[in-house]
Amino acid sequence: MLAIGWLLIALVLAEPWIGVVLWRRFRRDLAAHGDARLRLYRRILVLEWSYALVVGVTVAGQPHPSAALGLVAPSLAGGSLALRSSLVGLVVGVSLALIAPVLTARGRAFVRSAAGEAGALLPANGRERGWFVAVALTAGVCEELLYRGFLFFWIARFTPSPTVAVIASAVVFGAAHAYQGRGGVVGTALLGAGLGGLYVWTGSLWPPIALHALIDLRATLLSPPAALTGPSTSAEAAASDRAAT
Repeated sequence: MLAIGWLLIALVLAEPWIGVVLWRRFRRDLAAHGDARLRLYRRILVLEWSYALVVGVTVAGQPHPSAALGLVAPSLAGGSLALRSSLVGLVVGVSLALIAPVLTARGRAFVRSAAGEAGALLPANGRERGWFVAVALTAGVCEELLYRGFLFFWIARFTPSPTVAVIASAVVFGAAHAYQGRGGVVGTALLGAGLGGLYVWTGSLWPPIALHALIDLRATLLSPPAALTGPSTSAEAAASDRAAT
């Protein structure tokens, strides 16, 4: 119980502050260091997998640890054929809606503008894209373990209400993105509510993990504008390559 308490404190209080500190350091370093994004990506990987490890240790004593975190096969056995068909249609529709805009130049420009301040995170060259793929997959797994699997597990100890779990986890998830500003907090909270609803609907954490990773992986198809990245893309790519050697 003590480990659960400390992890909750980290998620609710420490994580928003850590995110802001890392973001400010990244923005400060971006104009001066060609490998600033790579440094940030590596910090994110270490931090999120550390959280995931703590989550695993925290629930290891449960009779069925994987089930406690929702790491089970999706099931709608109790639902009607119409409900199952609706879920499939929803997943397909959302996936197409996420991917289609980044397949055209106009769509990519729109997604970049919608990203706002967070657009500075977008990879600018091939090496950064490779690392960003790892970050996107890590976010899909680790953040869903934290903000859906673990928080739902903890909230269920006090109330069986899935609505409370969805809202609470969405608020905490949004707060963790405080570095993106007010718009980023609201946007990620709404996304968190959708992912939480998908978790409740399917009874499995795997669909939210897949959707979360897909959302983040879209960024590998985008190239950030020079205004957001400090140095020009080509100059930064060259500096990043030099720093890597």
